[in-house]
Amino acid sequence: MLINLIAGKLDKKLRVAWETKQRKNLLSSYAAMMEFLEEQCRISEKLDTSVKTSTEGTKPKTVARSLVVSEPKPLAKCPVCSAAHELRACELFRAKGVKERFEIAKRCGICFNCLSKGHQLRACLSSSCRRCGKKHHSLLHEDSPSQVATNVGQTTSSESVIEESQTANVQTETPTTLCASDVEPEKQTVLSTAIVLVDGLCDSPYPCRVVLDSASQMNFVTERFANLLSLKTKPADVTVSGLNGNRTRLCRKLRTTIRSRASDFTAELEFLVTPRITGELPTKSFDISQWPISSEQVLADPTFNRRGPVDMLIGAGSFWNLMLDGRCELGPNRPALRYTKLGWIAGGVIASDTTVVARTLCQTADDQPLIELLRNFYKVESCDELRPSPKADDEACLEHFRRTHERTEEGRYVVRYPFNERKRELGGSRDTALRRFLALERKLDKQPDLKEQYSRFIREYEDLGHMRGTTHLRCESC
Repeated sequence: MLINLIAGKLDKKLRVAWETKQRKNLLSSYAAMMEFLEEQCRISEKLDTSVKTSTEGTKPKTVARSLVVSEPKPLAKCPVCSAAHELRACELFRAKGVKERFEIAKRCGICFNCLSKGHQLRACLSSSCRRCGKKHHSLLHEDSPSQVATNVGQTTSSESVIEESQTANVQTETPTTLCASDVEPEKQTVLSTAIVLVDGLCDSPYPCRVVLDSASQMNFVTERFANLLSLKTKPADVTVSGLNGNRTRLCRKLRTTIRSRASDFTAELEFLVTPRITGELPTKSFDISQWPISSEQVLADPTFNRRGPVDMLIGAGSFWNLMLDGRCELGPNRPALRYTKLGWIAGGVIASDTTVVARTLCQTADDQPLIELLRNFYKVESCDELRPSPKADDEACLEHFRRTHERTEEGRYVVRYPFNERKRELGGSRDTALRRFLALERKLDKQPDLKEQYSRFIREYEDLGHMRGTTHLRCESC
């Protein structure tokens, strides 16, 4: 039995090698198994050493890889000055007017978009005009009369930048822009947020960042913050409808008290528990160090300019009760401050004075906080819901463990096998066991070495107290 267990642990290659050494109708001994394993270990170590030696003796090869390989093409002669350069790099061509450049390009049969030969305009893969976005080269761009009147001071500088960029790329391949584009000044809307103190099960209140929404008919709180409060929730059945008719069904609600950090205002409100209210606000952090905010103006949310999570929403039922007289304009392209019972709140549109040149084409956002993902993971792995209710047998097993278990010096737990009155239902097994015992004796008589090992194992099993002899030759239940 021990040899079969060891053979079952071998991989397929070693198992085949072991079976090829076996003889028909002859059982192998434990010593033969150990000798076979030692021989296989010696062969494996020999092969590993030889492979390592041959690998170290081989000189490493230097592999050169290139992402883009291109051979420089001979430059064609310029149709204007006959020099060896592209038409767009010709000084004589650039010095001419836009109409003359069009005539030259038309006469030479070149593409109006990249000023090169070999293809037509509709098959050109180069970028379009950088000034109007149409399908022609920037050197062939002609401003309308209104644009000429308003952009007189900007034409020279913008043309020089475009021409210098195109001149620098004459000797290279067609340039590829990865993720840069000129856009209008970036704008973002700042939603009014505040930090309030919320009463929970503990004595001290919890600070919470709330968003004030005058268009919401209900108040909401996230599951994460509701679990932090540890308050008892009540069942609810409310369907919340949002943009484009999207509906969310909420089944829990709680009632708690919120307190202002800037005054003695308190209010007891009812909140629907929802998995998530919104993403982090604001969309992008911004600097307010130069804004004219007085130290006497206590902000309801001192971190309204820094991106962070929102765990509570206060709707229109309490929104207008929070408003007080007082408004402060912070300047153009900045939000306004409004005085409330929670402090001064900020809201409005922020416009950046600088143009965003580089933008990320691929942006990832977390739809759920990390703690929510972990909670869902625990729910999937949890078996509590599948655990059946305890039975009388379970209590009996637990009591048997407490009464009979002990711990060895190695730290292992030892417990006796439990028996109950149902052992009579096993039926008669003595005859079958006796036949197997006699067959084992005949097998051991043919293999003295195996018999000695088996006897030594049985004596050790008895010495350890795992079994003991019996004086009953036959049991009534057998």
